[in-house]
Amino acid sequence: MSDEIMEHAKQIAANIIAGQQTISAPPVPPDNEVLNQILTEIQNQVPEGKVLNREEHITDAITMLYDEETDGLNWTSFDLSNNGPNDVFFSVNDWEWAEAPLPVGQTINIDLKKRAAIKRVYLKCDSGETADVGFIIMK
Repeated sequence: MSDEIMEHAKQIAANIIAGQQTISAPPVPPDNEVLNQILTEIQNQVPEGKVLNREEHITDAITMLYDEETDGLNWTSFDLSNNGPNDVFFSVNDWEWAEAPLPVGQTINIDLKKRAAIKRVYLKCDSGETADVGFIIMK
């Protein structure tokens, strides 16, 4: 790839990240397949821009968050806050018992750095415990 094409791709990426250019930039000429691939990769990394809030009550049974209508949650990232009264375990996309719980009063950010990469979120408390959790979601 020529240096000129690479610099052009870097400038497009920098402008998108800085909010000075949108993804609906003029199409790249068809003879620039590599540049089109770079632009597609950048588009896949930029979130839709929708921010949502969600609250859930978690028990000692595994809770799976999933949206059947859209074939998954399709989140890019989320903040998970544990409002208590107990610790909560969580996993993203596949259920795996977490080594350590999210303690009461703490928030964790999960960012997979790719649009719609988060399809499922699993949550669970220890036996006999519950927790109320809050999400701030980036789609």
